[in-house]
Amino acid sequence: MSEHWSYNTKKRTDKSGEKWHFVTRNFMDSCVEYEESPVEYYFRNDSRTYFGMVRFERRKDIPYMFEKFTEKVMFNSEFRLNNEKPETKSAWSKNWK
Repeated sequence: MSEHWSYNTKKRTDKSGEKWHFVTRNFMDSCVEYEESPVEYYFRNDSRTYFGMVRFERRKDIPYMFEKFTEKVMFNSEFRLNNEKPETKSAWSKNWK
């Protein structure tokens, strides 16, 4: 199974002015349909004090569009706390830009 990382270049800020960054990690396999493949969304704040990630085992199970997902991360602190994953900090050392 191969993977593809994609950094979202749109500038995003929450209500307090904190900037947020988002990366999508797509998994691809020629034996698995696109909608059945897993996907991960990584996110962090600009000050690099918060790192999070949400994984969906099947792309078709994602309950909201990417824009709604980013809003949920930025504006819903409970959702962020439930998906905090400090161990994903190392993923941000990649150069996607």
